[in-house]
Amino acid sequence: CDPRNPTNNAVNSSMSYALFKVMDCLDAALLANPDMIHLMLDHPHLRRFAIDTLERLGPAAVQFAKRLVDEMDEYIRTDSREYGYLATFPGSKALASIGQGDPQTIDALVRRLASDDSDVMSQARDILEACGTNVCGREREIVDLVLERVGVDRPLGQQVSILASVGRHFVAVRALVVKQAGP
Repeated sequence: CDPRNPTNNAVNSSMSYALFKVMDCLDAALLANPDMIHLMLDHPHLRRFAIDTLERLGPAAVQFAKRLVDEMDEYIRTDSREYGYLATFPGSKALASIGQGDPQTIDALVRRLASDDSDVMSQARDILEACGTNVCGREREIVDLVLERVGVDRPLGQQVSILASVGRHFVAVRALVVKQAGP
């Protein structure tokens, strides 16, 4: 039983579980000390670790949602578009994880989804898509916002993912998604 052998599933499984437990303890310790998470978010070498931690913590770390929304806005305002498009905000998965089900966060994202700025709208769309139906009962409003813009300045194909995620409980939306996915 060589732990250096990557094909040894028993060892890999044990190591994965041990790592999970270590990260779980570390996450709990960081959540108990939010100032440390803020410091890590401010540090260029620790920021990615802090974002990953927030993503794992989920709704327990909702106190960081406003900061991430503000950082997303700043990212949109200042990011260069070397390749002609704005890349996904690096904290989007963490924001979806911690903000799902939080009325203030969902409200902030819905306001941005209604924006005429396509960069603002697309960042909000991606995060709301990741929230699924955990959007504080605002599924219909989100679906309506997305659908009212289809054909005006956004093709339906770009909107299918959010419609399938947030609007999956609406028969008409499911039919639209299935039709779009068809041959």
